[in-house]
Parts: sequence; C-alpha cells; structure tokens
Amino acid sequence: MSVRGIRGATSVEADVPEQILAATRELLQELLRANAIHEFDEIVSAIFTTSPDLRST
Repeated sequence: MSVRGIRGATSVEADVPEQILAATRELLQELLRANAIHEFDEIVSAIFTTSPDLRST
C-alpha cells in the first residue's frame, strides 16, 4: 500500500456555514479525484483547519 501526504485549501465569499460546508465538500471531492482515492479506508487521517476570520458554527 502506498502512503502519501496531500493538502489543499479553499476559500469562501462569506462566513456562512452553508458556504463553508459546500467549499469543504468540493475540496475533498477534488482531492479524492486528483489522487485516485476511491475508498475511504485508503485515508489514514484528515485534518481540517480554518482561518481566524471564519467563526460561524
């Protein structure tokens, strides 16, 4: 089994939960597609962070 590290970033127009969720979903789908990851059990861990300007919950 190969092991690799991947990272990505995204942005939103406004600090709105729906926009943050949509942008995160789009980023994750693109990371999976670009790295030919087809099964979630191929992922050992995922770390999500936000910048201090995003405060919505």
